[in-house]
Amino acid sequence: MQAADRHLLTVADVARRLPRRASGRPVAERTIRHWMTAGLRGVRLESTCVGGRRYVPLDELLAFLEETQQPAATSRAAADRIQELDRFHRQRRAVAMLKRSYRI
Repeated sequence: MQAADRHLLTVADVARRLPRRASGRPVAERTIRHWMTAGLRGVRLESTCVGGRRYVPLDELLAFLEETQQPAATSRAAADRIQELDRFHRQRRAVAMLKRSYRI
């Protein structure tokens, strides 16, 4: 697909098209630029530079939103690891309490 066939949006257009946050404020243009450079959940928002301005193809925006809305594959593994660490720390606290109670 050539650039002429794609619908290009400015950063401001992207910010206006996205739903407002829970506070009622719109998504900041700086947030969109952050998604272009650093990404969100490991996914970068693809953009094109034309005449010194950044544009986001509409199809790329839709793909980015769909990808970032999917639950992360590692989220279950991360949750399991957190539970494992929590269990470990509770056991350590219980052992420490038992040791203190027998020192009396």
